[in-house]
Amino acid sequence: MLKYLKKAGRGSGHFFAKLWHWFFPSADEIRWALEQSIPPDEQIEWFVREAKTPTHFRVAIAATNRHLVILSHFLIWRYYDFHPWNKLKDVRFTESPYHSKIVLTRTDTQKRVIIKHIETERGRLLAGHARKMIAIHEADKIALGKQCPHCKELVKYNASVCPNCRYEFSPQSAPADLSQKQPSNQQNISPHPSSSQKSDPGPK
Repeated sequence: MLKYLKKAGRGSGHFFAKLWHWFFPSADEIRWALEQSIPPDEQIEWFVREAKTPTHFRVAIAATNRHLVILSHFLIWRYYDFHPWNKLKDVRFTESPYHSKIVLTRTDTQKRVIIKHIETERGRLLAGHARKMIAIHEADKIALGKQCPHCKELVKYNASVCPNCRYEFSPQSAPADLSQKQPSNQQNISPHPSSSQKSDPGPK
């Protein structure tokens, strides 16, 4: 009986150790998981080792030349369409009863991006129904997007079609539209030379 209890104790201890490493991975394990999730043609330019939220959940944040990767308990969340994040100044965590925030500040422009992790009261991350909300500073929208030449609305810089006016962004159509607009502007300006021509016969 004692031998059975000892075996059961070792087995349960190993099981809880696995759970501990799963929910509270070490910095090396987080780094390894991030390196495995990032494509081989990208390199980690900025990395936070073993940062903890107020609910004592470790969060690793890495930046490449293409996207920002946030790893929390081996849940990879990727945010594309952003400029490189290798110039981040600080990482601060704030908490409310139902969610925590990760505040990232860039050193070059001092613009703030808030990434919100929805959590329960006990701090357990809702893995299946987690919402990812990003609040971007108004002044930073120009750097993160492009303006539609037709409706002047701001869209993602990699968008192929404007969601508002259905304008198609393509390298072939854009110069054609500009060339079509230029003659129309010249026609509008054409009355001005005619007025100058009328003034010329006067002195004659």
